[in-house]
Amino acid sequence: MLRVGVIGLGIGEQHVIGYRRNPHCEVASICDFNPQNLSEISSRYPGVRTNAYSDELLDDPEIDLISIASHDDDHCEQICRAFRNGKHVFVEKPLCQSLTQLKAIKSAWEEQGRLKIKSNLVLRAAPLYVWARKQIAAGKLGDVYSFDGDYLYGRLSKITNGWRAQTDGYSVMAGGGVH
Repeated sequence: MLRVGVIGLGIGEQHVIGYRRNPHCEVASICDFNPQNLSEISSRYPGVRTNAYSDELLDDPEIDLISIASHDDDHCEQICRAFRNGKHVFVEKPLCQSLTQLKAIKSAWEEQGRLKIKSNLVLRAAPLYVWARKQIAAGKLGDVYSFDGDYLYGRLSKITNGWRAQTDGYSVMAGGGVH
């Protein structure tokens, strides 16, 4: 049984729901820096410990897997700390914000050797994208030399009004275009 800790309860609540459906996982602890959000969401999951600070959860020796759904600029530090504490990681995209951060993550991961890290690229499994990939592979769309798409679902509001607007170096491409 994997004991899971989830950091960030915006989209992270979907992580909680997914882990609770998996018979091999137990959501042991959740974390959000917003006390109101933490209180509201924890009320839906009695018996799950709450943390106001991610360090408490990342350092908890009883947690096997950290699910990171925090702000993009926190991902690298949280991933590295999870690895240093011997925890597997599932992280929302983007994994990190720079090549320097990627190298730090790789180094922390290599030091542990046996730990897993995964991210979600859910649209790659969406029916439209699966269909398009099959059509291209079968040659039914001719020689594809360019593919144009957009991901506008809530993006404008998210980058002008939310935490993304306050984040130095926030990348619309890494945070939204990666979809």
